[in-house]
Amino acid sequence: MFQALNPLHFIALAGIIIPLLIHLWNRKEGKLVQVGSIKWLQNVENNSISRLQFSQWWLFFIRALIVCLVVFLLVQPVLLVDKKATNKTLVMVEHSLRGIVAVEEKIDALAKSGFTVRQLADEEALQNYWSVLKSLERDESSPEKLIFISSGKLRNFQGTRPASAIETEWVIVPDDTVRKSIAGVRRTANDSLLILSVASTASVTTLKERRISMRSAVFQSEYATFSQGQELFLVNRLSDDTVVVEDQWQSKVGIYKDTTFAGNAQYLEAAIVAVEKYLQANFEIYYLENDKLPDEANYDLVCWLSAKPLPASIGQSGTHYLVYRPSAMADDSPWWVRHQEDPYQYIWHKPLDARLMMKPMELPAALLEMIARKKWPDPDASLYDKRAISFQQMQPGKIESKSGERDVEKAVVALEFYIWVLVFLLFLIERLLSERSKTWRS
Repeated sequence: MFQALNPLHFIALAGIIIPLLIHLWNRKEGKLVQVGSIKWLQNVENNSISRLQFSQWWLFFIRALIVCLVVFLLVQPVLLVDKKATNKTLVMVEHSLRGIVAVEEKIDALAKSGFTVRQLADEEALQNYWSVLKSLERDESSPEKLIFISSGKLRNFQGTRPASAIETEWVIVPDDTVRKSIAGVRRTANDSLLILSVASTASVTTLKERRISMRSAVFQSEYATFSQGQELFLVNRLSDDTVVVEDQWQSKVGIYKDTTFAGNAQYLEAAIVAVEKYLQANFEIYYLENDKLPDEANYDLVCWLSAKPLPASIGQSGTHYLVYRPSAMADDSPWWVRHQEDPYQYIWHKPLDARLMMKPMELPAALLEMIARKKWPDPDASLYDKRAISFQQMQPGKIESKSGERDVEKAVVALEFYIWVLVFLLFLIERLLSERSKTWRS
């Protein structure tokens, strides 16, 4: 498509009148010359006149065309042509999948089809695919289609699934293996270890605790230990996992009771001791002498057996509070509920009395979930979680492109050089015809 960068200069086309005036000027009547006889002129009269007329019209046309071309140079004409169609499909491959024969064959086939292949770095995969898709959506040179070659691990799809105008296709490389890892190890009583093991597949991840004596033959065959400084490390001989052994779990529990609930405190203390023995931990239980809150940083849990309200300053250091508010209607309700406004406060409704002797394990079991919240540090799921996301969850929501269909990219071709060449050639032709015209006139 032709386009002029300075279209106002087309006014200069009025200069075409110049060759017209030159043409009319050359048509003036010649001089009268007296000759003795026209006998020798009659043979060439017709041919000379016709050649002269033909030459004059061609001179007018060439001169007019030169003027037009000069005007075209002033308006700076360009030619817009469609760029050669390119395949705007981007293939993104997880780094961990490179080297797998089936994946490499797929990449080679896509590359031969003209697709651009990019390898995702490990940090990009951990950042999650939704972030990668959002960043590509904001890029001005974003592709029309994306092909992700992925393991489809659930941990790489965190956050809200974005809507995208980019067509997305997923090629999932299934992983049917089972990954077994050690998520944590803690010392317990009697020279034993409590091992938290993890087994993960594409469908499920399970956690399992195992208490084992370091002197047993099973331990000697499956594990090994070594010290480095003041830390003890556990090595799994089967998977080569190496984990730091945490110290025995210790917890500090404070109990405040007033005269109204003095008899109920003994049941609560017995349940805490039962949890301590079950976990083979070391719990320190303190009875608070007054209703002033203790130094919260020193307590993991404070049990509040009093009708008095808790002070407004609780919850600033992460200490949890169990507030006893017995209710006769709480037999079928949960043992405790989290406070609606304060995440550090739990409300206990079921009575702490002799009726607990009928079901001696219910109270310790209820306390176990609350007390054991600090039993293990939050494990890094990226180290062992192999669960895969479902195919339906992978598909991002579709949105229409803001500009509708993508505009076809144009290539700009400047025409100045070609016009100058044509002007030069026409000038040579004009000079040649002009000289020949003078010859025919003479």
